[in-house]
Amino acid sequence: MSSLCRRLRRIFDASTSLTAKPPKIPKPKTKPETDSKTKAQKPHLNSSSKSPKLYGAISTKFKELSKEDDIGNSHYRLARRLSYLDKLPLIEDLVQNFQNKKMGEGVYDENYACRLIAIYGNARMIDHAYKLFDELPGRNCKRTVKSLNALLQACLVSKQFDKVHEYFRNLPAKFSIDPDITACNIVLRAYCKMGSLDSAELMLDEIGKWGLDPDVITFNTLLAGFHQNGRFPDVEKIWAKMLSCNIVPNIRTYNARLRGLIRETKMSEAVELFEEMKRIGLEPDLFTFNHLVEVLIPVLCENGEYEFALEMCIDGLNRSVHMDKALLQLVVDRLIKESKIKEAKKLVELGKVSCNLQLTLDN
Repeated sequence: MSSLCRRLRRIFDASTSLTAKPPKIPKPKTKPETDSKTKAQKPHLNSSSKSPKLYGAISTKFKELSKEDDIGNSHYRLARRLSYLDKLPLIEDLVQNFQNKKMGEGVYDENYACRLIAIYGNARMIDHAYKLFDELPGRNCKRTVKSLNALLQACLVSKQFDKVHEYFRNLPAKFSIDPDITACNIVLRAYCKMGSLDSAELMLDEIGKWGLDPDVITFNTLLAGFHQNGRFPDVEKIWAKMLSCNIVPNIRTYNARLRGLIRETKMSEAVELFEEMKRIGLEPDLFTFNHLVEVLIPVLCENGEYEFALEMCIDGLNRSVHMDKALLQLVVDRLIKESKIKEAKKLVELGKVSCNLQLTLDN
């Protein structure tokens, strides 16, 4: 076993404790035959069909959620589905219903308004979100950086990144609101999503001029954005800037850096980063494990460590780790080449049962 493989093996053995005991993979069940009396399955809320049945199910859900006092993820999911079905008036009715109810009770506040803005954001109804934000003082409700952040986040969720930029640059002066670091982080994320990395980098400099201190979310956003857009040479500069600001990296910071190293195929540096995490006592999570899989399996196959590669694939599948189909197929192909047909079949079956991957035994 090569030196790199030995180091990776130690990391893998130490990382297998990061999740609970792997669940047992159920045996595939034969689908029972249905007859004409079998009750039709209720269409799922996340179905991509615009069928009348789906609309009926969502209408029922709408009536149920309209009666609730609080607003949460169920309302946001409903808003996305109604938007997909072009039922925007229903979304407006939902928000107005909540708004009038809380105003009638005398408990309409900015926190509640932020959740209503989030409903509009999930429905991609940004003009309505802005209107609600604009009318807050008229409804005897405060309008502070909190609701500004809700509006910016609504634009981000709806992927209207140009609106994030427009509102951030214009609304604070218009309404005498001082942006906070949360607002800046939302804008940074929008710039990264747009691929406007130069704007993101300039904004990092502006944050200090505004008297704000960047936080770990600021640098996690930048690191992920520069990695995703292939600006690897700038990553080290951002990392150095983060350390100069006395920001302590967290697991997401390391995961973002790992992604970049893996994409650059800098395996030795990726292993060093894993080892650094272990030295400082930073507990890896499932995302770290995903990156470990990406690094380790190709190296193992290249060095003929097929049994270890198989072990890692099985452990990852059992722990619901995202496993790339190409990596699993690579292991299957190498096992067949080594005449380990039984092991290859086991991996093919496990891939099918645990995450519906259609691997092949052809070589």
